[in-house]
Amino acid sequence: MCKLSDGLKDKDLCMIPNRLAIRLQDAGWWVRSEIIWHKPNAMPFSGSDRPGSAHEKIWLLTKQKKYDWDKDAVREASGAVLRNVWTIPLVPYPGEHDAIFPIALAERAIALGCPVGGYVLDPFGGAGTTAVAALRGHRHSHLIELNPVYALQAKKRLLEEATLGILTDGFIA
Repeated sequence: MCKLSDGLKDKDLCMIPNRLAIRLQDAGWWVRSEIIWHKPNAMPFSGSDRPGSAHEKIWLLTKQKKYDWDKDAVREASGAVLRNVWTIPLVPYPGEHDAIFPIALAERAIALGCPVGGYVLDPFGGAGTTAVAALRGHRHSHLIELNPVYALQAKKRLLEEATLGILTDGFIA
């Protein structure tokens, strides 16, 4: 939650994704693209004094000028190079976490920017969606999750995936 002491006014948007991208840029990262995830079936909004949001931002950040980018991994239906607005619907998830994103979103991002056998870091591990997508694509993953309920849920989800035989040997820690 934003604090008024941060220079924001009551009811001001926090702009946290933008602020994080700028701070990472200041710390030496390259901000390569701002991707809009359009949610065609976004959750209903109960506010009465502003429009409801049907999108979230995804930042393409790199630690070096040259980086892995597999433009052929994901192309538009017409064969064109992928654009920076991705329409991917929300899908129900039965777990405790109520802000889970679709695995298709993580699979797309990982396929574009992480080579097979590479590493994916999710600093907001949540229910483990990023880890499942990474492992399905034969990548390693590291999750950081402060909420012990979500961390346990992610662990359980990964074990269930492994039990179903979806994950390959060597990719489960």
